Amino acid sequence: MEYPRLRNVEIFPLKDEGGKPLICLRDPLRFTEEALLLPYHSILIISLLDGRHSLRDIQAEYMRKHGELIYLDAIEKLIEELNNRLLLDNEHFQEHRRRIEEDFSRSPVRAAAHAGMSYEADPEKLRSQLEGFFLSFGESNGADRGSTKPVKGVVAPHIDLKAGGPCFAYAYREIKRWTHADLFVIFGTSHYEAEGLYSLTPKDYETPLGIVRTDKELVNKVAKSQGDGSLLRDSAHRLEHSIEFQVIFLQHIFAGEREFSIVPVLCSSFHEMIISGASPAENPSVSGFVETLKDTLSSSKRETCMIAGADLSHIGLRYGDPFPPSLGFLKEVEAEDLSMLKCAGNIDAEGFYRSVQRDRDRRRICGLTPIYTLLKVIEAERGKVLKYDWWKDVNDSSAVSFTSMVFY
Repeated sequence: MEYPRLRNVEIFPLKDEGGKPLICLRDPLRFTEEALLLPYHSILIISLLDGRHSLRDIQAEYMRKHGELIYLDAIEKLIEELNNRLLLDNEHFQEHRRRIEEDFSRSPVRAAAHAGMSYEADPEKLRSQLEGFFLSFGESNGADRGSTKPVKGVVAPHIDLKAGGPCFAYAYREIKRWTHADLFVIFGTSHYEAEGLYSLTPKDYETPLGIVRTDKELVNKVAKSQGDGSLLRDSAHRLEHSIEFQVIFLQHIFAGEREFSIVPVLCSSFHEMIISGASPAENPSVSGFVETLKDTLSSSKRETCMIAGADLSHIGLRYGDPFPPSLGFLKEVEAEDLSMLKCAGNIDAEGFYRSVQRDRDRRRICGLTPIYTLLKVIEAERGKVLKYDWWKDVNDSSAVSFTSMVFY
């Protein structure tokens, strides 16, 4: 505790009811659920909790920056509060984390993590919520298919359902109408720390609408192909929403009509390859996984549909840009997004990747890895954008783009 280190937590400004500025600390991994509000002047102390500054170092730096003394017991009181809230990276937190992850590892199912927050927790209310998304655009706005061939896969958003629900529905209506698949390989973006590029779990997925079976035999075959079984990383799936949201849509469109199972695959960032200028095709972890998955799916003889749970650009103050996005910049980003998706429509995984790498991912495409992987695995002839849309925060300081896309 003499050299405290803050965990990798979310920190953002707020104001209380009287307009007084505060900072909010929140655990994105939800080992602790309750956010911590602190006076804004605490930001300097928080910034020094890097494991290299002692309490006296912090006291001296505070004096240098603010010209006033802060007593050690005030710093100690803040450190104690952070420790109690499990926001410090120390043995107290690590022991708590071990217990949580061991409990999760023992469970045969991956329980719903976002019910009651991102979507309705009550089954009947959830079905009504989901059906509302399909009804919101009417029958006339469906895809002009121009093809009688079956759907082989889709890209759907993974943004909060309250922000992007109708866009999800475009993709899932195509699945309901035009595929007889009973196995869905879901590539989801991994937003949390993970040890490798791909993480599988044999756990069944539970939601308010019931339990969806994971094809354990297929998952284990793919995992064993790595020799050490390192692809099996249950903990990566504990909170991730990008697969969970796809599962509830599948449950809704097939309710009482079709039994199906899933292969849940979380995909981590290609950031290091983007920076180095390398291609994922040259990375053995990527190429090995892609070939193994293709071979395993082929030998299974099951009719399969691919899903990428993937959002697109993240721009504005919330995501590190110095200014809110202007209307002109939004139009520029949209043009770049649609050009990128044109590569996806041509089943051109390398072209899709290069369109992001070209500007070192300045738009922060968080769906890069799952979409790229889908394009490498899918047996489709072409793809088509069904819907492209934006979410903007309440003061237009930040925005996220997303799409529904179908592959035939």
